[in-house]
Amino acid sequence: MPVDYYGHCALPVADAQDRIAFLKRTNPDWFGNMMQLTDARQLSPSGVTIARGFGIAAKSGFGLYPLDPARAAEHEDAIELVYRVFGTDDLVMSYGMDSVCPSVDDYPAMMIEETQPG
Repeated sequence: MPVDYYGHCALPVADAQDRIAFLKRTNPDWFGNMMQLTDARQLSPSGVTIARGFGIAAKSGFGLYPLDPARAAEHEDAIELVYRVFGTDDLVMSYGMDSVCPSVDDYPAMMIEETQPG
């Protein structure tokens, strides 16, 4: 059974949202059909405390919700891509409300360019 994921992010909301927009734009099948990737939002004080328990001084957060249970085998690859884009220093993904979904490796934050089609 697929579980919901949550990204605890050390970036401000606007910077996290730039990375979310990049993921949605470059991987619309994963982050539109297979999973719903929510917009970044400011963490509440309790959210900051929860994130601290996961080892990150988070400022923002976002959800990642499975939409297609038949594609559950692809979720790990999608989570790994999120880690690659955000960088492992700036993101901890959790699942099931209380467990960390660790990355396979450490990644620096990916350089992204937000450009609008002209």
